[in-house]
Amino acid sequence: MMENNNNNKESNDNITKIHHRYFYSEMGISKINNYLYLGAARDTKNVHQMKRFNITHIVSCAGNVKNPNDYTILKAENLEDIPKQDIMTFAKQAIEFIEDAQSKGGVVFVHCLAGRSRSPTIILAYLLVKQQLPLKQLYQFVYQCRDIIQPNDGFMQQLVEFEKECLGLTATTAEDDNNNKEWWKSIKPALSAKQQRIQYQQQQRIEQINQLEQELYSNNSINNNYRTFANELESLSTITTTLTTTSTITTTTATTTTTKDNSFINQECNEKIQVYLKRILTIDIILQAIDNVDNLFQTLRNNVLSDKSCHLALGQVKKHVGKELFKLTFGGQELISLDNRIQWKDIVNSMEPIIIDLLEKDIFQKKIIM
Repeated sequence: MMENNNNNKESNDNITKIHHRYFYSEMGISKINNYLYLGAARDTKNVHQMKRFNITHIVSCAGNVKNPNDYTILKAENLEDIPKQDIMTFAKQAIEFIEDAQSKGGVVFVHCLAGRSRSPTIILAYLLVKQQLPLKQLYQFVYQCRDIIQPNDGFMQQLVEFEKECLGLTATTAEDDNNNKEWWKSIKPALSAKQQRIQYQQQQRIEQINQLEQELYSNNSINNNYRTFANELESLSTITTTLTTTSTITTTTATTTTTKDNSFINQECNEKIQVYLKRILTIDIILQAIDNVDNLFQTLRNNVLSDKSCHLALGQVKKHVGKELFKLTFGGQELISLDNRIQWKDIVNSMEPIIIDLLEKDIFQKKIIM
């Protein structure tokens, strides 16, 4: 019984860490200087932003890099975010890598899973060598650039020792010897993580709207992604020919024909909706939608781990994901403009299986009972 309790606690902790990681990883890329940027692994998926910052080199502390062939990469192996982890060995490799990239005119993006502990530690180590300033001063500077940073205590202690190597006994270490050894814990964000995330999302939506306006008023008003999506849907659109042929040769009653035609229409529309939802609905959107709902994620998690029915909790998840998706897609405008037979309610009604699949694969790693 004790072993089962420990296993459940470990599973709970792992899921909490995953949720926590997604929560902080939505902050986007933070600029440190003209050739150095800090962020999360998922930021590499934002090709537009990576190109906008002219990223050429990546220091990857954890997680996977999207389109790795596009960059020169220094990747850490098994670098865990735990106090006992030696991070300075990799940090020294990263310092040389960043220096080399900068000397060649490159731009470096340093990331871990959330851009909160491992990657800020690498940035701080580099700045200690490069700028020869006290650690506390550098910490406050990086904190202004990205105010969710919080290297674990073990990493900070290693940085304090590295500061002594770089600068000797500094004002920072002398002050810390006088009853303030963990000064970094007293630095609090001006905005909460949730407020930071909302602010970032608002900025992203403004960028998306501006980009959409530019595309609409440019000579090529339909971008390549839109064309690709339209082609995917077009490949499914055999309905017109089918209906024409059916109406010509059918010998059944008008009622039967109408029923058969509607079934063809429904099947085609459903296929289009599935293609659309699989393209736009992600685990990030799901977690984003339910973050602000009291105890919803906790309730769902508890039900999944205890093998209870999740029917009611998933109903709430679907409701809030629908609201979030409506805002992000302007009510499914992209799909509905391609096929006016499809309505927003049809899109919403098709979401549940995809939501369940994403939660099972990316969060819980087990079957959800309905």
